[in-house]
Amino acid sequence: MFPFDEKFESDHRQPLFTFSIPSALVQALVGTGTYYDIDGQSADNVEFGFLAPSLSFWIQMPALMGVQVVVCSTIAAIMHKFIVKKRGSTTAYLVGYAFVVPCVCWFPFYAIELLDIRNKCFRMNLCFTPLLVIFRCLAAMHGTSPPVVETTFNNYCLYNTSVIELEFDEKSGKPVKATYNDVVGPAKEFIKLLCLLGVLYSIVEITGYAPFGTVEKTGEGMTWVFHPKHLANNFFVAYITQLNLAASTSGAASTVSLLLGKKTKKVTNNAMLESTSVSDFWGRRWNQLVHGALKGGVFKPLRKHNFSKEISATATFLASGLIHEYVLAVMCHSYGSGDDYFHHEKHYYGVHLAFFLYNGILIVLEYAFIGTVLHKKISELSLPSPVLTCMVIGSALPIAHWFTEEYVRHHIYDGLKVGCPMIVTINY
Repeated sequence: MFPFDEKFESDHRQPLFTFSIPSALVQALVGTGTYYDIDGQSADNVEFGFLAPSLSFWIQMPALMGVQVVVCSTIAAIMHKFIVKKRGSTTAYLVGYAFVVPCVCWFPFYAIELLDIRNKCFRMNLCFTPLLVIFRCLAAMHGTSPPVVETTFNNYCLYNTSVIELEFDEKSGKPVKATYNDVVGPAKEFIKLLCLLGVLYSIVEITGYAPFGTVEKTGEGMTWVFHPKHLANNFFVAYITQLNLAASTSGAASTVSLLLGKKTKKVTNNAMLESTSVSDFWGRRWNQLVHGALKGGVFKPLRKHNFSKEISATATFLASGLIHEYVLAVMCHSYGSGDDYFHHEKHYYGVHLAFFLYNGILIVLEYAFIGTVLHKKISELSLPSPVLTCMVIGSALPIAHWFTEEYVRHHIYDGLKVGCPMIVTINY
């Protein structure tokens, strides 16, 4: 079914050009073993090829976004009429919990089977609808949506339809118009990040997702999680995760601003390299799109009903963990029968939930720590930002594989490879 005929289950691109590098130099740079040619002889030179991004891949990606725009606009109209306008009524809760939430949860599975979508990046793209709509529906039922988006029907539909959150002017109550820089800036960022991802994926082609070497998971307890190699590998994969998120949202932001003429909010802000606290990482730098949805759909409703900040934050991270478990289920969905059966290796539930609950605990501990004597003394030291960033990242880095390991094992990160410029070895 056009334009989804090409499945991108693996990378079949042909090099635009090739070049050779002495094998001794390659071994010194990446620490790999001896290279052999196709005849099994030790090779003096290693041949590399440059792969250009697949045009077809970048046609399918916005096509999927377009499908979701249609779905989200329809759902938004229903939510405005039966939930926002009838907030607090039985009808509002029935439409929300019995219709909207189940429908958007079912939507990615239906779309995957209907369009036979097998690429993991495309499947992740389809998860934007449930990720945003579920929590925005909860916010609509509990009256915790941003006030400006509910002032008019058009505002509400734009807010829920756009795959990237729009910026609204609080005074005029209208979406802020996009400038030239609002379109070109994210587009430049997208190209830059795509090239950087291409470099990292080129390294992955040679070393796998453990470029610093593997660590045996043996010994007493979990002491191995503090091994320098394990920490370095976790940072490497976590940084790839950040770049994937930043690249995809930058590209989407530029597209939305171009097509709608509206300014979008920045989704990521270099959390891995610039965060100065755990709350800064999650609350102001990492995936502000989902953060805003979770805040409006979980945190604010609980605070509105007089739950403590600590309980509300923990519940928000619990919800985040559950929704990421759902995303993993979408990524690994098997379907069909007989010769048309598409099977996916079994995945393990619970690790994503554990990862987010752990980070929820870190947030609660930070709440408790702020204002103490020790906090004041540390604040007086005026530690450099890079030191604070190392402390923040280090607090979760040992168990970061709880989040990334399933993505690596099921080749979810590999889904974007075909869309990136890459350098790969040939016939080795």
